[in-house]
Formats: sequence, C-alpha cells, structure tokens
Amino acid sequence: MTGLEIGIPQEFRPLKTSRRGELYAWLFTLIVLLVLFFMPGLQERFLTVGTFLAIFFGLSAVVISLNNWMERATVLQLSEDGIAYRNGLRNVQFIWSEIERVEVVQRNIGRRVHVLGPQAHFAFYMQSAVKLGNRVGELTGFEQGEDILETILQKASLTPTAESSDDVYYYARD
Repeated sequence: MTGLEIGIPQEFRPLKTSRRGELYAWLFTLIVLLVLFFMPGLQERFLTVGTFLAIFFGLSAVVISLNNWMERATVLQLSEDGIAYRNGLRNVQFIWSEIERVEVVQRNIGRRVHVLGPQAHFAFYMQSAVKLGNRVGELTGFEQGEDILETILQKASLTPTAESSDDVYYYARD
C-alpha cells in the first residue's frame, strides 16, 4: 500500500451500522417497566428480577445509544500538516512529528488502531465484518482504514518494532 494523497485535507467517517440493537434494548426496558408498573401484584421475587432486568436493559440502552451517537459524530481528518480526530467526546490533533507510537491490535471485531502522542491518543477500527456464527453480518469501522494507517505510518516516519506479536503490531520512530 502507498497511503493516501493528502495534498487536499480529506475527511473520513466510519461506516454507519444498524441501530437495531439500540431499539431492542430500549424496547425491552420499556416492556419490563410496563410489566412492573401495570402488574403491581406480582410476587416479590419477580419484582426483584424485574427491577434488575429494567436496570440492566436501561443501562445497556444508554451505553448502546452513546456508542451509536459517538460513531455518527466521528470524523478523522488527514492533511499535509497532521491528523485530527473528533467523536463528540474526544478532540485530538497531532502534527505528524508529534505521533510517538501506533499500535494495531487484532480483536474479535476487527483491527483497532491506537495513535499515541505525548499527552493524548485516539483509536479507530479498520473496516471489518461482524460475524454471527457462520454468517457474515454488516461492515463496521473505517472503509479506508488500511490506507489511513499506511498514511499515518509514512507521514509520522514510524517503522515496526521488535516487540510486535501475532495479535499486536507496534510502530515507533527509529
């Protein structure tokens, strides 16, 4: 790979994923709350389980909603001067020489790239397919993740280090 031509600043966004999981989490929360509210004569044991389920589904729904919001707000920008990353909660900018290290970690849901500087860092997923058993689901991550990684490594003058392993690749300055 040769990286990207970034004479003109380029913006990248992750692929949008389905919000079905978020919808289900909110629906389950609502159903459990409705059962608890409209059936006050339930046995005490079910009230405890029902309350636990309402809290569990409610917290899950909040976390999924936050994740979906952050995903939709994520922007990665490359320019001749450096790299910028924003996701609604994190706003990080580096000039190329400030990038100290890049780590690429193989996870079950794809490869995650960590870009580390002197006082800040950010991470993004390269494009991967979610697998459910033998079935391949939707694509997630940055569609041009490989090219983005290659551009970061070239512009920041990073090379592989000896501490890399099968699941983690480290890049740093010589």
